[in-house]
Amino acid sequence: MSLISRLSIHYSVQGLSQGLLLSVITLFMVEKGMALWQVGVAFGTFSLSAALLELPLGATADLHGRIRVFRLSQLVSIVGLIIAALATSFVWVLLAMLCLGLTRALESGSVSAWEVEQIRRQGQGDRLAELLGRFQAINALSIAVGALAGGYLPTLFTELLSPLAPTSANLFVAAAITSIHVLLLPWLFREGDPVVQPEQPPTVMGQIQTAVQLARGSQALRSVLMVGFAFGLILSNMEAYWQPRLNALLDGQGYALFGWIATGYFISAAIGPALFSALSSRLSISASTTMTLLLVIVAPLLWTLAISDTVPMFALFYCLFIAVLVCINIPAQVITNEHTQDEVRSTMQSVVSLIMQLGGAVSAFGFSWLIEHLGIAVVWQSLAVGLMILAVFRCVNAWRCRPRTTLNDASLAPSQSPEA
Repeated sequence: MSLISRLSIHYSVQGLSQGLLLSVITLFMVEKGMALWQVGVAFGTFSLSAALLELPLGATADLHGRIRVFRLSQLVSIVGLIIAALATSFVWVLLAMLCLGLTRALESGSVSAWEVEQIRRQGQGDRLAELLGRFQAINALSIAVGALAGGYLPTLFTELLSPLAPTSANLFVAAAITSIHVLLLPWLFREGDPVVQPEQPPTVMGQIQTAVQLARGSQALRSVLMVGFAFGLILSNMEAYWQPRLNALLDGQGYALFGWIATGYFISAAIGPALFSALSSRLSISASTTMTLLLVIVAPLLWTLAISDTVPMFALFYCLFIAVLVCINIPAQVITNEHTQDEVRSTMQSVVSLIMQLGGAVSAFGFSWLIEHLGIAVVWQSLAVGLMILAVFRCVNAWRCRPRTTLNDASLAPSQSPEA
């Protein structure tokens, strides 16, 4: 089986587990008696733990093997899911989110860096944007299937898991699928995990310093980091509060509707990158300009979502918003990979992920009080205004210095690449 097919299977299996978790990621905490501010703190714990460990673990992946680090991330995920299912207090919920944050830090940049190198070695570097879009679409579609199933599992297992919260069923099944994923890893990544050992092997700290200096010295990478912070802030807030926001619009309806809305979320997250992938192979638009255009589109969608006062309106604009938002990740990955050498690729992707997690931490800790006192809608409107300001800033900057890096130029070596 080809590399592309095996990577597609990898993202499919991973997506199923993610969908089962994400369909109840907030509900399982609410069922255990957590208040909204505690939900925010729990998500902040996830983001902060991931942020603190992003760089050292990304550097470890570069130095000691990306697939090894990814395997460890899945084992930690299994532990976190089981703790979450059995948690009976806020402290145990925080511990579960801490484990899931560690999982995020471990897997950040591991497989994604490995796949970029393998794709280029097979002479398909010119298809990088297309393939990244395809993998993201496959992952999102699998998450949608998992989320749909996750809407029914709590009801099916209510009697079997009567001492526990109904949503614990999702967490146990997600842990089982992740265990199967671990067993498949030697076949999925059979090309191996070669680690080049120079005469003087760099240290983890040296690896981090190299990546940070590279990011600071590149205008293209700095622009990605700025957008990444906003992306993490928005996405974290959305993941934490879309279920309470929807619950406020419902009138005693059950878990199934949450599963269907979550499914629509991830189907949209699959359709968006799929369309993006198809368009990127036909259009010659700079990656930086593409990010700006996506921000211009996504800001008014978030504003409209914030003021939605019926379930159909909420569902429609929620799906449209996600379909556009997730596409931002594709040009960001193209620019990041284009301006990064193989030796620090995982570390650099961890730098980007770190900034996203910091955005998530700011959202969780900084907005939990505002959510409690001003409401979800007001905070989302404020975030929409912030996105539009960022888009205007990028438009002004683009007018001064038009980027020339196109989505299909990702195979250029960093030394040959113009600034985006």
